[in-house]
Amino acid sequence: MKKILVATILAISCSPALAAPQEEIGLLLQQSSVSLGKQITVKIGADWFQIEIPTQGYCVTSKAPDWNVVFYRPDSKLSIVVPFSEVSKKASLAGSIGAMSYTAELKIPPHHQEVHRNGFVFYQYKLPGRQNEPIFLNEKLKREEILVKQYTLSTIQTKLPKQGTLIVCRMFSLPTTPGIPYSLIGLRADNKYNASLVTEKASTGRFKKPDFAAINKYKKAQKLEQVIYAQSPLDQYVDLIH
Repeated sequence: MKKILVATILAISCSPALAAPQEEIGLLLQQSSVSLGKQITVKIGADWFQIEIPTQGYCVTSKAPDWNVVFYRPDSKLSIVVPFSEVSKKASLAGSIGAMSYTAELKIPPHHQEVHRNGFVFYQYKLPGRQNEPIFLNEKLKREEILVKQYTLSTIQTKLPKQGTLIVCRMFSLPTTPGIPYSLIGLRADNKYNASLVTEKASTGRFKKPDFAAINKYKKAQKLEQVIYAQSPLDQYVDLIH
């Protein structure tokens, strides 16, 4: 696969203006995904997370103890809350662009390899592929069907509770594992590799905790699609790392 459909990438900030600074140490991932596009920023705290998705202009956040998921658009100040009870029943929370619903059906094996690298702990899983597996599913695009012999899923260990980890996995259309999705690489029948999820950078640092009180004042959307679907008419094709 060469290309996916994404919206024009805009610089967005998921922190509401004039939000009170609440910095804490956490994990920062900079990622690209077939399901969510490029330049994704994932921030993981001890009891919260935030995902910035610039290709579609929206953000996702959640926190303990209820773990209800807030989808919001900083540009239009629009938001919607999805209860954790509803999220936990879904296989995927990905948006319309390049949605990888098929990867949510992958079965996590009982055993994995633990890898220690650059101060992080990774869990690696070998998953069987499927014949004629579509790399992306989007009615606006011509479907490309290939044979994937095997997937390698890597996740990174964090202190995020299992409820938060489940939500992040659902955002990347992946089954729940003990870690946060880090990469998903498919070995094709032609012995080429296909990257459905890659992490360009992983680091720890101090950053602001989302201002949930300010986000709660946003105008409420009637449907999730009003928030997560790209609003710009300037949709264009861009290359992902394949």
